[in-house]
Amino acid sequence: MLANTKVPFHSLSIITYLAGEDSKSRVTQTSETISTQTAVFARFGSGKWKQMHIPLDKLAAAVRHNAESYSGCKRLADDTVNGTSLAVYTGHSVTPGSTVETKVWVEPKRGVMIQLESDAVPTSPSATKDSVKERHVAIRYTYDNIAAPPNAE
Repeated sequence: MLANTKVPFHSLSIITYLAGEDSKSRVTQTSETISTQTAVFARFGSGKWKQMHIPLDKLAAAVRHNAESYSGCKRLADDTVNGTSLAVYTGHSVTPGSTVETKVWVEPKRGVMIQLESDAVPTSPSATKDSVKERHVAIRYTYDNIAAPPNAE
């Protein structure tokens, strides 16, 4: 996770979650992020690109804090994605309202994530009141030809 804060990247995130009283109420949201190493840009759905005015050192500190919250981390068997052999790791994190299980696919040569999948489930029935009941996040990363998006606000 920390290696991704040190190189330019483009990511596409798909978040699917169950919300509200109806446990079958499934919502999907997409977002994209571009980090050029001098600025970070994001867009949600098919909206406009916006520059995120957050100092990159604070973003790296947030990623570090998040990464340090994981425990039970272990390496799984390697996997091949798009013809590239990747190291696979898993770990979990417990937050006040949920338990998060995360699996990451890492390119061994550069040590950067190629994909991440994470599932969050509430830690108690009271944690689901007026909140997300379950959440699945899938993120794919690319590292070639990264540039600021045109016409970003």
